[in-house]
Formats: sequence, C-alpha cells, structure tokens
Amino acid sequence: MPILNVLLWGVLAAMLVLTDLTLNGVQRILVAVSLGALVGAGAAALGVSVAGQIWGFLGATAVLAIILEILRMRRRWKARQEEQAHGH
Repeated sequence: MPILNVLLWGVLAAMLVLTDLTLNGVQRILVAVSLGALVGAGAAALGVSVAGQIWGFLGATAVLAIILEILRMRRRWKARQEEQAHGH
C-alpha cells in the first residue's frame, strides 16, 4: 500500500509542475506545492501514516512558500538598490 501513496504523491507533483510550465510566468505557489508533494511522497516511502504525509505536505508547502516569497522580495530589493546606485 505505501507504494500506491508514493505514486499518488508523485503524480500530484508531476501534474503541478506541468501546470506551472503551462502558465505564463513563474507561479511560486505551484512550485512550493509541487515540492511539498515530493515531501509527501518521501514520507509515504518511509512508511509514515497518511495523516503524517498530509501534515508533511502542508508543512513543507507553507515553509517553501514563505522561503520563495522572501527570495522574491530580496531580488526585488537588490534590483532597486542597483537602480538607485546607477542613478536611474
């Protein structure tokens, strides 16, 4: 039964990545959710309960969404700093 859960999480991750690729621009939330699905797959492969897999998925998605947003804000801040340094 755990292999079925691993496959289901893997299919979910693949579908989310394909959806992200078809959309215009980078959709950070889809990237975070697809990576969270991979964490769920990893938990399933380790034999964690379904509830644990879901919590791992939700936790990883939340943490990754926050990290990706912080990185986006940091890039924007650096770009503004460079603009000001060059007098634009």
